[in-house]
Amino acid sequence: MAGRLPLRLAATIIFFFSFLLFISGWILQQKSLTALQAAMRQPVPTPYVAESSKHKPKPPFQLIDQTNNIPVLRSKKNLKAAHFQFVQGKENVCHSLMVLAELARFGTEADKILLYPKSWVGTEEGTWSRLLTAAEKRFKVKVRAVGGLDGETLGDAGPSLLHAFAETKYDRILYLEPLGLPLRNLDHLLYDTLTAPIIGTRSYWFPKAVQQQLGSLSGQVLLITPSDRSFNQVKKAQLENPKDDSISIINNLYSAHSLILPQHPYATNAFEFRAVDHSKYTLNDWDPVKVSEESYYVSFMDESAPMPWFAWPQEVTDKVRPKVPDDAMVWKALYDRWARVRMNVCGLDLEYLK
Repeated sequence: MAGRLPLRLAATIIFFFSFLLFISGWILQQKSLTALQAAMRQPVPTPYVAESSKHKPKPPFQLIDQTNNIPVLRSKKNLKAAHFQFVQGKENVCHSLMVLAELARFGTEADKILLYPKSWVGTEEGTWSRLLTAAEKRFKVKVRAVGGLDGETLGDAGPSLLHAFAETKYDRILYLEPLGLPLRNLDHLLYDTLTAPIIGTRSYWFPKAVQQQLGSLSGQVLLITPSDRSFNQVKKAQLENPKDDSISIINNLYSAHSLILPQHPYATNAFEFRAVDHSKYTLNDWDPVKVSEESYYVSFMDESAPMPWFAWPQEVTDKVRPKVPDDAMVWKALYDRWARVRMNVCGLDLEYLK
């Protein structure tokens, strides 16, 4: 009997502590359940959704009427506007589509137009046909086949920059030279500037005498006001002078009545990052990073460098790369961006430079 007491005591102690553990677990479970039920009774918060805004940023510039040298106020009129591109060669469809695709990515509110020659209709399809289909379906571009200015479709007749003047269903047409890329949304140019026959940037890199001879407008960024009268004027000038290019005709007719956009931030050239003197481009202190961040459009037209759709050998890159490290960094980033957009939009890699 005496030998069994320790065993019973041990069993009692084990039972007591087991009971305490059970009670503790039950209490914790009840507290957790109560907290969960209280949380479930709380209203579910509605996720914050920013209201869509049609606010258009005020342009960071003041247009100047170059004839009278007076500031021009922004228009407050509601306008119908479009971005305009045209192609004359099948190899150039990708370049124009890249411009329109980037504008779409930036959320433009304007329509997007792409004209191509009627002579292509019914011909063997290829990459150009795939890209025109992508323009319509993927990027909501209004794609149209047109003949020459006189309506003819024979030979190589097709669209030109002058066809923009015939888009009279729109109050404003914005054209960006397709050997370049928009870097930001440009809708404020379409909707918040005064109406003029032409608004654009200068060919600032040419000497003064050459600028006077060619005209003040470069053709890189052009804001056009379409009208039947203007279209008839440019059509007549082109038919009378078939060897003149579109920008020459525009300068001859409208240069004296145009408004000028400041070069920065509206038309940055890749070659500017290789320059030593930047005073013709901007009077401000040169900061390549800031210039890139503020620019609305960059052109890759550079007589001293290969075209951007080529993959350059290292010796070529070393020859044309800017000498200043910060300039070289931004310059390379811009070319890399062009290659990336080309692949994303057109599905085309860079070509081998022979």
